[in-house]
Amino acid sequence: MPSNKQTKKEESGLGFNSALKKSIAEGLASVVGTKTVAAVDFYLDPDIAVKDIAAYSRSLEKMFTVGSKLIEDRCAQSLFANLKIKFEPKENFRLDDYVQEARHKWLVGDSFVGAK
Repeated sequence: MPSNKQTKKEESGLGFNSALKKSIAEGLASVVGTKTVAAVDFYLDPDIAVKDIAAYSRSLEKMFTVGSKLIEDRCAQSLFANLKIKFEPKENFRLDDYVQEARHKWLVGDSFVGAK
């Protein structure tokens, strides 16, 4: 059963999964443009990101090779911004690491604290 804090967050608009999907689209668009995002979505369903972010991340890497790191970083930055959590880049983090960190901070209520 979700906590009151989590329920209020989900009801108050942008839930975590919605924020994640939006952030992935924004991160992709910031690197490859909005028209290319539509093509990527055709081959790589954005709902996969919500269900299995590690698989989505691996698929991005197959699709964009070295460019996937920049895309993942932009997606992570967008996610933290959309959740109003301060983003701190970490050298060895992948998108799934950032998503896990953001989800944890969001659930424990670190969002809206220290956001810039």
